[in-house]
This record gives sequence, C-alpha cells and structure tokens, in this order.
Amino acid sequence: METLGAFLDDVTAREPARECLAWAPHDVVVGRMTRAELREASRVAAKKLLRLGVGKGTRVGFLCSNRLEWLPIAFGALRLGAVLVPFSTLWKREEIAYALTHGDIQCLLLRPTFLKHDYLAQLNAIVPELATAVPGGLFAVNAPHLRRVVLLDGAAPGCDRWDDIAADVSELVLDGIERTVVPTDIATIFFTSGSTARAKAVVHAHGALVTSGRRVAECLGVGPDDAWWAHMPLFWSGGFIIGALNTLA
Repeated sequence: METLGAFLDDVTAREPARECLAWAPHDVVVGRMTRAELREASRVAAKKLLRLGVGKGTRVGFLCSNRLEWLPIAFGALRLGAVLVPFSTLWKREEIAYALTHGDIQCLLLRPTFLKHDYLAQLNAIVPELATAVPGGLFAVNAPHLRRVVLLDGAAPGCDRWDDIAADVSELVLDGIERTVVPTDIATIFFTSGSTARAKAVVHAHGALVTSGRRVAECLGVGPDDAWWAHMPLFWSGGFIIGALNTLA
C-alpha cells in the first residue's frame, strides 16, 4: 500500500511531463498542469499549510468548487498526514455548521462565494466571533475546534489569505514529515448523501484510496491517453477516486 503523497510521486516519476489537469471554468481551457507541476504545487501547498499550523491529524475543511488549485491543496494536506474534509459547495448554513462540528474542523480553507452561494456570509453567521478575531486566534462557541479560516480569494476580517502565506519551509523538513505518514493513517472524511437525513461522515485511509484509484483504472481499462471530464465534484468520493485518482493511476 501507498500513501497518497507517495502515489503522486510515483505517477509523476513515470511521466513527469504528461498533462494531468486542464481547467475550463466555462467553455475555454484557461489553465493546464503537468504531473510534475501538480507534484510541485502540492509541495508548495504543504509548506503553506505547515506555516498555518497544520500537521499530522489536523482536520482541514475544504470548501471549494473544482478549480486548478483543488488537487494541489488536497495533496498538500495529505502529504502532511492532515485529514482532508471536503465540504459540498451545495451546502447551506445548517449543513456547513454541522460539518464544522461533526468533522472537528481546525483549519478551514474556502472560496468566499460560488455561483449564488455566499459562504463567507454563512460562516460569519455561524461563527460571529470571526469578525473580531485575530487570524489564527479564533475561538468560537459554535465551532469550538476551529482556529483558522483561510480565503482562497479576497480578504475579510479574521481570515488569512492563501496567497499571502509563505512557503518558506525547507524541502528536508517536508520530506521528514512525509516519512511519518503511513498508508493506514486517516486521509479523508467525505460527507455523503444527506438527502433524507444528516450527511454521513465516511472515513478513508491513504492505502484504501490509492488502491481504489488503481483498481478502478485497471477495471475500466483507463489508459494514458484517456481523459476524464470532471462532471463530478472533487469534494465527493466519486469525483476524487473515480475521477482524479483513477486518471492519475
């Protein structure tokens, strides 16, 4: 079995120059990334997360639509042994509040808005203490574990800006941290269903996710010249495993 960081390193070593991501928010591709670029971007993201205080076991909430930085940030958290907890972009205030507490989220990265959703306004309604908090020093009644809120776009009181976080951590330190992560460590918590009751938090280990990605690719006969249209969101296990991990494998 492999960790997800080791998996990305392996597929990159095999074909570093092969394109692995093409981002088209509408009808035109506006960003592309090779496997080598994805690997490097994930290491930069891991260093930024370290600067934010994320470490092994930290619950990292991630509220973001399918964008070019989704996989780099996700793999960055996973390299550290943090637990990635993706939030659905379809959620309303009550569902976001439930995931924050049920998932014991300590650091939340999010887009402020998407389509008709104003996630930042919803978060401020859940956690009014954010408006007067010092970035990194949040203490909130309704989200007692949450300490940091990081915006991927824009700026707001109490929040860090992702673009402002330094990535000045040495490669050797990051390598040392990665060596402490093992395939049986918890990697992700995906919230599933929720159409008739509370969404269920499903826990996945590194080795199980990698094995699933490789087996799906083998069973479906996916080859190096195939591409996957990301019609499923990466915040669901289907999009992450059947889509991203399968395609990389």
